[in-house]
Amino acid sequence: MAEMIYQRARREAKEIRRGFEVGRSGTADLEKIALELGAEVYFANLEKNLAGFIIREPSDAFANIFINSNDTLTRQRFTLAHEIGHLVDRRVVYDDDPEYSFMDYRDQRSDRQERDGLHEFFADEFACELLMPALPFLTAYFEDGKYAVANKFGVSLSAVEKRFRRLQVHEPEELAGV
Repeated sequence: MAEMIYQRARREAKEIRRGFEVGRSGTADLEKIALELGAEVYFANLEKNLAGFIIREPSDAFANIFINSNDTLTRQRFTLAHEIGHLVDRRVVYDDDPEYSFMDYRDQRSDRQERDGLHEFFADEFACELLMPALPFLTAYFEDGKYAVANKFGVSLSAVEKRFRRLQVHEPEELAGV
């Protein structure tokens, strides 16, 4: 059976976690991962409804990730992990395509819904697994509650809620058959 998108995203995130230290606060660890994977990270004053974006031109040696500097640190962490997800997705699926861009708007317009829905789904699943590994996440969620989980993993409450909903729909492979 072919690997589903959520399975590939989770697998790729686990591979990154095996090769890199992923902390629970700040963005320095994620910036290092992005650089190792071929992207430079910039924090900029972006429009209010734009969380971040990744862009690569054919002439660029690196992709460029821009994160909204006005967002909370927890939001910046998730957005950066999400953009790294795009980077990983592009390298695996479209390695021969040196040009791409993804804009991540909060109101879910254009890029997110119409053109790149599956890429956005991959990037979200990747970010969730990278920042909130399934088993430690679920253990903490049921033992301590969602607010403690947000604090423990350095993410927003909305990221915790999104992760929990997705794990209900597609349980982690580590729990399959338990």
